[in-house]
Amino acid sequence: MNDGTADATLELTNSVKRRLAEGDLRGPRLLANGPAVDGNPPLSSNPVVVHTVAEARAVVDELADHGADFVKVYENLSREAYFAIMDQARHRGIPVDGHVPFRVLPAEAADAGQRTFEHVLAMALGCSTEAEPEREAFARVLSDSSRSAVIEQTPLALFRHERTLYDTRDPAICVETIEAYRRNRVAEAPSLVGYHHVVNAKEILSDTTRMRLVPGAIRRNWEVRVESETGQTLQSILRPIVPLQSDNVRLLNDAGVLLLAATDVGIPMLVPGLSLHEELVLLVEAGLTPLEALRTATLNPARVLGLDDSLGSIDVGKVADLVLLDANPVANIRNTQRIRAVVANGRLYRRADLDRLLAEVEALNQQVEK
Repeated sequence: MNDGTADATLELTNSVKRRLAEGDLRGPRLLANGPAVDGNPPLSSNPVVVHTVAEARAVVDELADHGADFVKVYENLSREAYFAIMDQARHRGIPVDGHVPFRVLPAEAADAGQRTFEHVLAMALGCSTEAEPEREAFARVLSDSSRSAVIEQTPLALFRHERTLYDTRDPAICVETIEAYRRNRVAEAPSLVGYHHVVNAKEILSDTTRMRLVPGAIRRNWEVRVESETGQTLQSILRPIVPLQSDNVRLLNDAGVLLLAATDVGIPMLVPGLSLHEELVLLVEAGLTPLEALRTATLNPARVLGLDDSLGSIDVGKVADLVLLDANPVANIRNTQRIRAVVANGRLYRRADLDRLLAEVEALNQQVEK
């Protein structure tokens, strides 16, 4: 946790971005925010914690000055700090993405100019019949936590808060929140795969094909988490949420809200790369057509980022970022995993090249284990 200032996270991120751009490092095109911005007690990992409006404005300046592509806001920001961030970001010309702080209504965040909402959390609040009393109750929980030496339970409190919102969900009252998305052209990044994989963790961990790309130390950490009392509690909290998340995604898609493929990779059970393909499958299961799901990972993010003149679709003069498949993903979204070749920023990787990269990862994992 950092009080009031951004840390070395952004410096490291900028170094990785430079190496990727120069071809010194193989990897995806990277846009990044540096540390998230949260209140006290923080509900995110290693954030910048702001306590005042002045600190909120200062951290926006610091992130903008040091090359952040956007500011990521998080759950426990005060209203005053959040709206100061939004105002300062407008002045600096830097977008704001992330969670909608629980003290702020989704419609307020959309009207304030937040570009994207994450994990359909805004819909959980906007569709609850008990949103206001639950917000007040959650504020009391966090106030008690901030005075306690044991604040590691506050993330679990966030999931309990979300569960209460979903337990009081009424799709009929989602209209105002959905209209706020539409009115302000806010995009949603659902990351359905995150909760889905936590709830189905034992099945995920037993899949040896999937786990071969995960370092042993990380895999064992996941196994310990799943078997722990906290892990079991988390699964019981999240299990009823999973189908309701999908239903909220369906409502957003039916209303024409722009959706983005996202995975929240870094949380347990998510394998980088593979989890994106799995997210597309879950989006189709939530009601998107395969073509709509494909757009969430191609054209839609390019539009949100203002890069659709060069990315997101195939056209003369656009950047050659392509995935070549052996079968049609419009017929079956799982065909996105039948990869024949990849063209990354104009560089061709044939199937044999891709297999060599995967073999390198496996060999490195085995070497670390020795």
